[in-house]
Amino acid sequence: MFAGTTLLGCAVVIPETTSICKLRQLAIAANAQQQGIGRALMTAIEQSLQTDGVTKIHLAARSNVIGFYETLGYVTEGEPFESVGIPHIKMWKSIR
Repeated sequence: MFAGTTLLGCAVVIPETTSICKLRQLAIAANAQQQGIGRALMTAIEQSLQTDGVTKIHLAARSNVIGFYETLGYVTEGEPFESVGIPHIKMWKSIR
């Protein structure tokens, strides 16, 4: 997402099958957080994936952003784990 010529956020989505994708990264510039940019980006991603026939998205959320994903309808799965020295938990959402 851009504001003028400034990059405010980005995401990496990897297809795993024709109906399942993994969100690998979502990043919003520190000075642009809490402004709805992440929500808008995730909504656009989900709508685009739905158009392509994707029915499920999963991700590994850092523990400090679990609440963000929960407000978007993602649910936790399994036990917390550590990746790159940071606590994470698996989450998923059905988008169909």
